[in-house]
Amino acid sequence: MNLLEICIDSVESAIKAEKAGADRLELCENLLQGGVTPSAGKILRVIQAVTIPVRVLIRPRAGNFLYSQDELAVIADDIKFCAATDCEGIVVGALTNDYEIEEELLNHWKSLAGHKELVFHRAFDLTRNPHGACQKLINAGFDTILTSGQQNTAEEGLAVLNALQREYGSEINLLAGGGVRASNISKIQENTGISHFHSSAKVLIEGSMSVSMSSSSIAEQIFTVDSNEIRQMKAILNEI
Repeated sequence: MNLLEICIDSVESAIKAEKAGADRLELCENLLQGGVTPSAGKILRVIQAVTIPVRVLIRPRAGNFLYSQDELAVIADDIKFCAATDCEGIVVGALTNDYEIEEELLNHWKSLAGHKELVFHRAFDLTRNPHGACQKLINAGFDTILTSGQQNTAEEGLAVLNALQREYGSEINLLAGGGVRASNISKIQENTGISHFHSSAKVLIEGSMSVSMSSSSIAEQIFTVDSNEIRQMKAILNEI
């Protein structure tokens, strides 16, 4: 069955995405920087505001995925917090200096997450051996890998996505993400066999307040979800 997950960073976007037909949400903060961990208050409010499953991104900062011991401790605390909420799953990831996935860390996260679904995010696309990384995640009991096929977008990564789906699709859910829109979602599905898709479906809007920075004033810019884009993607998936 085809599934559409929408990445959101506000309660308002969560509600709009559900009404437009999203099957699941990934909640983060600060989409401008690729998403970081949302606040405890936002996590709880979004879960209360919608009826569809919510998965929470745990990422302590923007930038690379090589974390210090203090940052890993923050990740662990955030996983434990989410494990005690009604979210469906937790989205997390980290790499070593050699762009590898550390199995001991995966097992540690799994123990902290309890019964929650675990997703390894697009740090996966930087691994040197995606097949080996896939197997490590399967062994550790992860439910899903969010991936663009090791390219900037899922449309560019069709070959790798197809290969991973054929070899591991029966053991772990491959969630195609990265530039997924109504204009290419059918192409990605047809060329990879993947049935789960991740999209921010975001659109930039002007806020109602100007923000003063020193002697200048700039217009506020905010991302929200494009309801029409979500409806179009969902309609396409329903026809496949």
